[in-house]
Amino acid sequence: MIDYNTIALSEVVDDEEIVQFIIDSFSCPLNPEVETFLRDKSIEFERLGLSRTYFIFGQYKGEKKLLGYYAIAVKHLSMVNGVSNRIRKIISGYSGRKDCTVYLVGQLAKNYKDRIDQAHLITGRQLLQLAIDKIMVVHRIIGGRAVVVECEDIGYLKRFYEEQGFQWVDKDKTDHLLRYYIGIDSILT
Repeated sequence: MIDYNTIALSEVVDDEEIVQFIIDSFSCPLNPEVETFLRDKSIEFERLGLSRTYFIFGQYKGEKKLLGYYAIAVKHLSMVNGVSNRIRKIISGYSGRKDCTVYLVGQLAKNYKDRIDQAHLITGRQLLQLAIDKIMVVHRIIGGRAVVVECEDIGYLKRFYEEQGFQWVDKDKTDHLLRYYIGIDSILT
């Protein structure tokens, strides 16, 4: 089992050389959006307090390598019409409520640069668990009811989140991403 070292972007955001090194060390051809976020939005979002980005490193052939990253945030969720009262109650606490605040795993990606993914040092499941573990630290302090992920309507992405226990909520009206949730109670059991 590999020991993971997590570095928060907030710890290095003011060191342009380190940040550029990290950004240049990352590639994810399966989902260019995660590269775009890291390169073009993560620093601004960090400074504005809109999200927090975490880099996961591990040892590979005697060197510390970037294995992946995730970004988490608190998000206002407005569920579309047709979402069942049961799901609304799990997410918001009230069956008739349409709007609530949730934890969002906004970005989640393994690193494919220099074929580091082929060393099988971290799985998507492990990376997601690290993000949820970080969210659970916040949950113990301030509460909350659900974790939400958003993804494109792509089979392997939907299957991945469903296999991790996430359930479909709806399709966002604005960006048309599919939204999946897992109740905090499900994570705790």
